[in-house]
Amino acid sequence: GSTPVSAGPLDDRMTITFLALLLLAPCGTVSHGLIEGLAAEQLPVSYVNDGAGDATVMNLGADSNGQVTAPPRALRNLVRAGDESIPLLIQCLQDTRKTTATYGPAGVDPVPLGFVCLDVLVHVVRGPVHIEDCADDGMGACVQEAYYFMPDATAAERAQAQAAWQDLWSKKLLKFETPSWWRPVV
Repeated sequence: GSTPVSAGPLDDRMTITFLALLLLAPCGTVSHGLIEGLAAEQLPVSYVNDGAGDATVMNLGADSNGQVTAPPRALRNLVRAGDESIPLLIQCLQDTRKTTATYGPAGVDPVPLGFVCLDVLVHVVRGPVHIEDCADDGMGACVQEAYYFMPDATAAERAQAQAAWQDLWSKKLLKFETPSWWRPVV
């Protein structure tokens, strides 16, 4: 048999690049990395269904004026990805991996990644998921019921909400919008 001959440094770099892409392909596209980054992020948020229900990961890194000036890297990357982040967040809604965010009266129950993705999603999209002119308070306030679930939701509840989000995305009814309190960051 014949021995393959390298065409030189350029050929070697192309081969290395190709092999690196092959290694990344099964699990490591940039898009996949956005959700994996969120899964690995420290998220010091405690969701409590106490009436106010205004805790959100989207406020992490906020200054005393409520402007997010130093968000966690994973959240900043999702916001910078814009429209590309929407289908990734929708896909993530059924992810049950535990995060460092918590839920419950004692604030000790780990929140599934899918709920964190929902939290981000409801803050970065404009579309028919929101209730117009809403002054309600609490978890899920001002979000149409079909598009929301609680951190302790069943698999069926998460699947139903995910299907509703996917339907809107497939009909191009969702638009990415950087939250107003994030504008200086992005």
